[in-house]
Amino acid sequence: MSRGQEEMVGFALIVVIVAIIGIGFIALSLRDAGSTQYESAEIGEFLDSLMHTTSECTGSRNEYLDIGSLIRTCYTEPMQNCFASAESVCTALNRTLAESISASWGIGPDNYYTGFTLRIDFEPRKASLTAGAQAEEVLVQSYGVCNNTKVGNEYLISDGKQQGTLVVNAELCLAEATP
Repeated sequence: MSRGQEEMVGFALIVVIVAIIGIGFIALSLRDAGSTQYESAEIGEFLDSLMHTTSECTGSRNEYLDIGSLIRTCYTEPMQNCFASAESVCTALNRTLAESISASWGIGPDNYYTGFTLRIDFEPRKASLTAGAQAEEVLVQSYGVCNNTKVGNEYLISDGKQQGTLVVNAELCLAEATP
């Protein structure tokens, strides 16, 4: 290999290294440009209270089910109806969540909180993940408009069968950034 060829190979290597570093910087800057989320004790307490809120749906022993039980039943037996009515457990869950959220937070375009998202996912145990099981969406409810600043928290519910966890994630969207 002549000296000119060696210099060309060296120059090409330098160009490739600089390009890789540049792509890395671009990827990091794009990832940081997304939304900012802060953990909120207030939302954590809201979720804890919400899970123990009694719904109008009754179970097989004529007892009123709380929202935590509705979430678990909606995931494990989505076709089950409330015993005192013909309403499905999942419909009762959606309705009760919507009522509770709208009664608890002043969400609107001119308010401090401009939006709210509640997401429930089932995450299988790690042993199940190796068998091909993946996380799955159970329910998503969104209200209002979200900008880039959010406060949120999550609440964990056992699926009752030791196969995984139902993760309830709530986010409130703020009208202005908070430090």
